[in-house]
Amino acid sequence: MADGPLISLRGVSAGYGRGTVLRDVDLDINRGDFMAVVGPNGGGKTTLFRVMLGLIVPSAGTVEVMGMPPREGCRRIGYVPQFGVFDRGYPVYAEQVVRMGLRGRQGMLPRRTREQEEAVRRAMEYADVTSFGGRRVGEMSGGQMQRALLARALVSEPEILLLDEPTASLDPSVRGEVHRVLAKAAGDGITVVMITHGLEGIAHCVNRAVRVDGTVSEVCPSALTGAVCGGGLL
Repeated sequence: MADGPLISLRGVSAGYGRGTVLRDVDLDINRGDFMAVVGPNGGGKTTLFRVMLGLIVPSAGTVEVMGMPPREGCRRIGYVPQFGVFDRGYPVYAEQVVRMGLRGRQGMLPRRTREQEEAVRRAMEYADVTSFGGRRVGEMSGGQMQRALLARALVSEPEILLLDEPTASLDPSVRGEVHRVLAKAAGDGITVVMITHGLEGIAHCVNRAVRVDGTVSEVCPSALTGAVCGGGLL
């Protein structure tokens, strides 16, 4: 497994009910990738993530995560959902949001061990959450909330980060806060796969890009920043 892809999809088709969103997808995500996932709304980007996480069982094809079925391999994935799915009115504090990422380790019993508390501390420091750890989520800025969600994904020390439009709802002035955390994670060897509509501020980290529009095709990352690639502008 050390020399193989971390995530591998072969001939995957998937959707909801009788509707097929993704069809005949082949994709490998390799250790050290920083992959941008682009495509139109409804093209299947989030569905692709749900397949990788084992939340959707494909109607055809095979999926492996770390050489295992997705429901087992996803323990090594940190997932940051779209910003809007987290209820900002929920009465929890930033530190509690981060601690939610430990549930996979804790099992059914919400015990706190010294090791787990140390993991929470490290994740909060890593994502620069410590200074507002005692703030309620409704009191946090968009950038602070997203960094708390990043720390939640990082607390289990994943090998892969999946991020669903992590800066889509943020002002340009605070996107850099999130980008700095992602660049640091990539520099520390974490494989990053990010759904995005633009690479401004993070293009220097991206080494691969795929377009999702019913199927998945690899594109040149430089094309996403307006550069010419392969003789044409994608």
